[in-house]
Amino acid sequence: MAVLPLGSGTSSASLSGGGVIPYQAEAKAFVIGVNTAGTAAYYLERFDTQHFTQEQQIQLPGNSVSSLPGIRFGQDGLAYVVPNTTASNTPQIFLMRGPFVVPVEATTNPAPTLSSIVQGTIAVGSGNLYLTVTGTGFLPGAVVLWNGSPRTTTFVDNAHLQVAIAAADLVSAQTITLASQNPGSGNSNSLTLNIQ
Repeated sequence: MAVLPLGSGTSSASLSGGGVIPYQAEAKAFVIGVNTAGTAAYYLERFDTQHFTQEQQIQLPGNSVSSLPGIRFGQDGLAYVVPNTTASNTPQIFLMRGPFVVPVEATTNPAPTLSSIVQGTIAVGSGNLYLTVTGTGFLPGAVVLWNGSPRTTTFVDNAHLQVAIAAADLVSAQTITLASQNPGSGNSNSLTLNIQ
């Protein structure tokens, strides 16, 4: 068991709703922290949940953060509500993607290898669905390419990815080429999927 700091000082009460955003596949957790030395500054901090150490931090804009929790989006994104300190006092959305969220993106990695798709054929006009792609060498942040275009992908483990396919992709009969990329890699081999 470990305790990750949520900041200290008189402003830390506003952080209690900020919570921790875990990213289990990377063994990371993202926490809002506050430094009250001098003028209060708020930071987004990344912790290693296996070693319980702080790895990196970036300062957030403004001088306060919302009590709303942050959320994850896509395979490598974080979003927080940050109040604006201007006269209009309009809140802003702070979006963060890339190596801060998925550190493996900062390095060159080998391409994964695809071996199969759970469904080889999909009916024309099907609604939104998820496909499971199997292979080897998947890393957190891996993405499935649908005819070369990335689709929202969830890393399950190093042998499985789950990809969200929108109904709009399934409106006509066609043969689709699926490939995959790890962060910092080229494309994998490709597999075909029939929509009929």
